[in-house]
Amino acid sequence: MYHLYAPWRGTYTQKEHTQKGIQSPFTTIFESNNDTEYFILKRLKHTGIILNQYPYNPGHLLVIPYREVGRLDALIQAERFELMEATTHSVKILEETIKNPGTNVGLNLGDKASGGSILEHIHMHVIPRWHGDTSFLPLTAETKVLSEDLRTVYETLREPFEQVTITVPEL
Repeated sequence: MYHLYAPWRGTYTQKEHTQKGIQSPFTTIFESNNDTEYFILKRLKHTGIILNQYPYNPGHLLVIPYREVGRLDALIQAERFELMEATTHSVKILEETIKNPGTNVGLNLGDKASGGSILEHIHMHVIPRWHGDTSFLPLTAETKVLSEDLRTVYETLREPFEQVTITVPEL
């Protein structure tokens, strides 16, 4: 196994990213009435789906419960159900619309050791992947090349997400 020495990551991982008592940026986004400005693709009963404004790849989505909780077990059953259903729809829409051959789906749980930056507000990452979508630039120049404009991706995905309906069963 090869190990990459990356001392600049230490500064980032040691930084305090959240402050107690301050509203999550996701809550602020969903309280707004400007879906286009914040790239909100879908508002459901318990969750919303947005484009990540700092994407790993074009089409990187976040599926976010409206309620600010930092743990899966703090979500009520209906929220967990809708989170997973919305994630499932997100994966399918990306595959059908932007034709990515693979997808990473995941949560950053726990403290900052998990890699998350907004720990007090759980959110699911849905990241489209392509063969060869990583290169030397993130490692050598701390630069990630994104081949699509965020606004263009939003416009491409907006109509398919308008068709999504999720009915949470009585649990």
